Order: sequence, then C-alpha cells, then structure tokens
Amino acid sequence: MAPRGGGARRYAENRNANTLRSPEMLSPISNQSTLSHEPPVIETPHSDATINRSLPSSSSNLGTPGDEIQTTSSSNIIGGNRILITIVLGGLDPGNQVIRSVTKIFKEKLDYAGHNWKSVILETKDFYWEEFKKLFQWDTAIEGAIKDKFMSKCAERYTGMLSEARACEKKRKHIPVSIWESWKPHWETEAFKAKSAQCSRNRLSEKGGEGSGPSRHT
Repeated sequence: MAPRGGGARRYAENRNANTLRSPEMLSPISNQSTLSHEPPVIETPHSDATINRSLPSSSSNLGTPGDEIQTTSSSNIIGGNRILITIVLGGLDPGNQVIRSVTKIFKEKLDYAGHNWKSVILETKDFYWEEFKKLFQWDTAIEGAIKDKFMSKCAERYTGMLSEARACEKKRKHIPVSIWESWKPHWETEAFKAKSAQCSRNRLSEKGGEGSGPSRHT
C-alpha cells in the first residue's frame, strides 16, 4: 500500500531509481562481466615471421626447382648438343651425319696449298679436327682411333669435293676466287692429269662399287 502525502512522492522516486538498476537495463555491463572470464586473445604482430623462421629447418634438405634445373643444365654442358659417335665395322657411326659435318667444316676454311688432301697444311687439318670435336663426342679411350677414322674420311670427302669442282669447270660458290686460282695450275700439270686418269680407271674396276678398292686379277 503506497504512503500518503510526501511519503508517496519519495516512494515513487525510489521505485523509478530501482527500475533503472534492473537486470534488463544493466545487461550490457553484466555481459561484459561475463565475457571477461574468457582468456584474452593476444595478437602477435610478428607471428608470421616466427612461423617462417621455423620452416627452413624442416625443408633445408629439399632441393628447389631452380637447383634441379641448374644441375641438369650443368650435366648437359659436358656433352652439350654434340652427337655421340663410335666405330662400327671399321667406320664412324652414324656415318651420314659425319659426312655432312665434314663437308660443312671444309667450307669454313680452305687452304691455298690444298689442291689435294695431301697438300693441305697441318694447321688447316688441325682446324678441321677441332671443329669436328665441337660437333661430336665419343669414348675418350678410343679418341686416337676416332681421329684416324676422321682423317681418312676427310681425305675421301676432300678428294670427292675437288673432283666434283673440277668436273664442273666452274668455281663453286663456297670456294674463294683466290684459292680457286691457286689450285688450277696444279690440276693442269701433266703429272696431275695422269694420276687423275689412273684413279678414274681404278674406280671403274672396283667390282664391289666405288670405294671398295680396285679388283686384283690373279
């Protein structure tokens, strides 16, 4: 029962004050109080750096793609793009690639004295060999035999190249004019003509075909 007079007014003021302090009005404060019991979340500004520093120890033994590529390219440098050759049945194999390469090497450098293979100076022959080594590779144990076969192939191909040039009676494009003119006097001598004719007869008498050697009659 509410008091009368001034007491009623104080009763109303006290009631309003209690209403303001009710749990519904204080819920935000009470919620914050409840959340405060959970452990605080602390953000570490450099947590990523800490994690990154721990990674190298677990992956230090793993090669990177760059390392693998470098290793592969280094191993290729040993052989590069050179073709592996060997000796098969007394000749260089693969023979077709060797012949094409020899002809190409000849065109890089010709000798003024080289009206035939025997007259080619040693310096020029060494140049041919060094260029050949840039194109091919082989077992080093048979390098001496490889060089002998190479020089034999050079003599054969060089003779054929000059024979074709003389038959055309016109300078080939890959032969400089000055060198062509230095060769012609040797080809016009009687000794050279007689030797050339004999070689032609020998080739015609080769029963096994050109390159098999002249047949011997018994």
